[in-house]
Amino acid sequence: MLKRTHEYDDIINKPRPDQSERGKISDKQRAEQFAAFDALNSPDERLDDAAKELFCEKKKQKNDE
Repeated sequence: MLKRTHEYDDIINKPRPDQSERGKISDKQRAEQFAAFDALNSPDERLDDAAKELFCEKKKQKNDE
């Protein structure tokens, strides 16, 4: 059974930090930020991801028409 601790009682009910000053990053910037982690995937996983991305892009284009 898990032991109850009170280590985080001081922060658990605090409001979430306001990050509106920063603004959201673009999809391109997010992709660039996490591109290094793509090297951790196998080539098959990268191909699967690319195929899913292409499928979603084509589906979005079809829905826009």
